[in-house]
Parts: sequence; C-alpha cells; structure tokens
Amino acid sequence: MVQNWSVKRRSLLGMIAGAPALGALSALADKRVKPRFPYGVASGDPLKDRVIIWTKVHTMAAQDVSWEVATDDGFQNIISQGTVTSDAANDHIIKVDADGLAPGKCYYYRFTAGEDHSPVGRTKTLPKDDVSSIRFAVTSCSNYPYGFFNAYRHMAERDDLDAVLHLGDYIYEYPRGVYASDAMAALGRVVNPEHEIIALDDYRARYATYRLDPDLQAVHQAHSFIATWDDHESANDSYATGAENHNEGEGDWQARRAAARQAYYEWMPIRENQGVHAGEIYRSFDYGKLARLIMLDTRLSGRDKPLTYGADIEPEQMAREEGATPQPDIKGFIQNKLLNPSRTIMGAKQEAWLKDQLQSSKAKGQPWQILGQQVLVGNLPIPKGAEKLLPKEDFPQRQRVEQMFALAPFGLPINLDAWDGYPAAKARLLRDIMAYANNVVALAGDTHNAWAFDLKAENQVVAAEFGTPSVTSPGLETYIPIKPEKLSRAIVKASTELNWTDTTRRGYMTLTVTEDSTRADYYFLATVKERNTTAALDKSFEVKATKSPGISPMKEV
Repeated sequence: MVQNWSVKRRSLLGMIAGAPALGALSALADKRVKPRFPYGVASGDPLKDRVIIWTKVHTMAAQDVSWEVATDDGFQNIISQGTVTSDAANDHIIKVDADGLAPGKCYYYRFTAGEDHSPVGRTKTLPKDDVSSIRFAVTSCSNYPYGFFNAYRHMAERDDLDAVLHLGDYIYEYPRGVYASDAMAALGRVVNPEHEIIALDDYRARYATYRLDPDLQAVHQAHSFIATWDDHESANDSYATGAENHNEGEGDWQARRAAARQAYYEWMPIRENQGVHAGEIYRSFDYGKLARLIMLDTRLSGRDKPLTYGADIEPEQMAREEGATPQPDIKGFIQNKLLNPSRTIMGAKQEAWLKDQLQSSKAKGQPWQILGQQVLVGNLPIPKGAEKLLPKEDFPQRQRVEQMFALAPFGLPINLDAWDGYPAAKARLLRDIMAYANNVVALAGDTHNAWAFDLKAENQVVAAEFGTPSVTSPGLETYIPIKPEKLSRAIVKASTELNWTDTTRRGYMTLTVTEDSTRADYYFLATVKERNTTAALDKSFEVKATKSPGISPMKEV
C-alpha cells in the first residue's frame, strides 16, 4: 500500500476504473479494442494546423490502412483523410501528420483496415493567437511491473486538458523480476521480453507490453501527448556515450542507443525534427501569445557521463606512514570534477538552441516560457544530521545511505544525475533565463517524488520548478526508511530553494497557465496495487508573472 495517505482531500476527480466513463472518454464513439488494432490509438505533437495520429496494425503482411480526422465522433464532417500502407520495416506502425486542421479545435480520428475500425481518438490543435488559459497534465515514470497505471486512467477521465506532457521513463528496460513488485507478478503484471532489452526488437516488444495496458490506451485515446525521453527508454542513467546499466557484454552502446531511439520514435506520437536538428528530440510549441512550451533533452543529446560518489572520489595522497588509511579527497572531487566548467547536461548545440528559444519567445511577447525536461534543476543538498533519523534495524541500502549522509558537511548534492551534478551547466541555464526570458517555469520528472522549488541566482528568484510524482515507480520511501514527515522536513531545511516535497505517494500534476499566473496542482492516488482511480487534489502552488527579470516567489494556494 502507498504510505501516509492521511491527507486533506480538497476535491475528488476519479472513481472506480470499472465505472462508466466520465469526462473526456465519454465523448469517444467506440472504446473497444478491435483485433486489428490491439494497441489502440494515440496523437501528439499538435501544431496549429496539424497533429500526429498513431496506431499499430496487427498483421504479418503489408496492410492498407485508411485514416480520417473529423469534427465529430460520428465522422459526419471529415476534415482530413488518406490511406497509407503498413510496413514490416517500422513494425507495422502507422504515423500520420494529419494536416488541414483549424487552430485551437478538438478533433476525432480513427483508422480502418479491411472491415475493422480502430477505437476513436480525440485530439486538439494549438491555438493561433489569443488564448486565455491552457492546462497540461504532467507525468513521468510509469513502471509497468510495479503497479497499475491508475494515474493514466485518472487523466483520461478529465475533459479539461489541452495536452499530456510526459517527461520520460515511459518504459523501463530491466529484465523480468528486476525493479518489480512481487504482488504485481502474482497478478500476471510482468514484462516482455523476459530479458533486459538491448536490441530493436526487444525495445519494440517492451513498448507492446506497455501499450496493451487499458489505462495507458485510455489516456492516449483521450488526449494528445507531448513527450520526451529520460534514461529508461534506453538504459538507466544514460548519457551521450554510455549508461550505468550498459556493459561490454551487451554490445556497442551506440547501436543500443540507436535501437532505443528508433523504437521510441516508432511507438510514440511524436514528430521528428528535420534539418540541422535532425535526430534530436528537443523542440518547442507555441500556445498562441500566452506561452512557449520548450521540450528539452537532458539525456542523450549532449550529456557528459554523470559523476558518482563511489567511483569519482579518489583517495588523497597520504603521508608515507605505514598502515595509514587513505581518506577520500572531497576537495579534489569538488574542484577538479564537479565544478569542471566544460561539463554539460545538454550539449553546446542544445544550449544555443534553448537561448534562441527564450529570446524569440520573449520578443514575441509571450509572458511564459515552460521548460519540459527530465531531471531536477533545484538545489538538493544532502541534509545534515539526517543519519540520526535512520532506524537502528538494518535495511538493504544502509551502507550506501550512510556514506551519502557522511558527505553532508561538504554541501554536496543528493543526486549527481540531476542538474546539481552539472553546476556549471546549471549556472549557464539560470544566467540565460535571467538574460533572455520573461517568466520561466521548469518541469521535471525522474525522481518519482513531488517537488516545488524557487530557482535562485544572484540572490533572487529567477524561475519556478515543479517536479511531478511518478505513475508507479517507487520513491525515496523505498530507499531511505525515515518517517516521511521527518525526511521531508530535513530535505526542505537543507535547501534554500525547496518549498515542499512529498516523498511517498504516486500520482501526477496539472499545470494551469494564464497571462498573470501559473498554477501547479498535485494529485495523489489512493493506491497503485489495485485498479482504483480515487485521487485527491492535495497541494497547489502559484507563481505570478512579472515584467522585471526573474519571477515571483511561489505561494501555496
């Protein structure tokens, strides 16, 4: 069971998954999965006049597939249509950039193969100019064998979303039984293939496992997605030239990386970049004159290898005393490695692209720039004195946790895999935000927990950051067995930027943007161990737009 479910419930938006469909799903004409279309439908990367629509055909041979986009779910007023042929080379996946659409409108789409119609999907194009508000659901980290995708179902039942922003870890690469729940395995919720996924067919098969899930199908059917990958779409703690979870026995990393990228582009309703940025996933979306959504890649595009406390802190040169015990050279690690100005989390090409995006958005008069990216920007130092809160009883991660807590006096961060592990790159990011942007809100996934930061530079708040909890993946409560309220207090106290965190519960967040303010609402689920979409709006924060450099400090609302 999810721990610490004693929260104030300000509103309820979900009921039992088996109940009649509410909100968005009720508008769809046919929700049944047809034999020819077992993976459902999806849409994504909307523009003002077009959107990507997606399905996969269950066939062994080439198959003609027709598609239709209409203003009504009965398809009496068809706006765009065509026919394509499925191909074994791309796993019989159909992706169409359906054009001829009007800005800021909802549309319905479907596919037909032979006598079979796909389920009917709903999507929405970007607004052209004037728009008073937008609302996104923000989500990440959906580990299939760790629990049910109740958060996806809860999002699917909403009819107030412009899009779903998925910040990565859409799948996990591990073999069956690793990073998984025994309780879920007993219910048959296990992944295919059984081994760790390395080759193209492996990644395709893993996506197929996930996309047969009815709750994941439902959220894709109801809303368009704007997504980016994190590490587990390739391998744990991945970077441009390798990954923590990749070794020589698993072949060439670049071949594995290419296979992971190809499968992602096949299975996700995403538009691929062309020209000088071909092959890259970073891209932007203009929501009229209100906001620019800028999706980043802090994983595979240009990230240097993450540092680790175990491998990168070397012993000091000791006096030649017989029997002397080497001590870790913390100062050397900080000066020579952590603060190395050349280390980057995005790469120089993407940094320049982001600067241009911020500048052009500001010049366009958009009050908001929203950064959709993977890992936390906010500062999270190791909390001092936290070792005193650990239980006396042994636990699996004790040695690792105690070693980390011992570094607290040096001001080192909890997570070197986040922006904290790339302080020079982080400083450049904040400097560019101050120089070139209006009001920036950064979004993050990856940690499986919820966060709310005021990002600071030169002693002023320059941006806000909201981190979304995971769909199912376990959080800090799994690794650090300190009472949740005590652990949260210690983490918040250690950071000069962190306003709040929840370290135990699964869920998602919404982001509502108006001209004057941006609001983050956090929804937490009752459980992920059974199909149950009961969820509570538990915490809300708001930031106000300003006309001076920086942004207003966030307030709880």
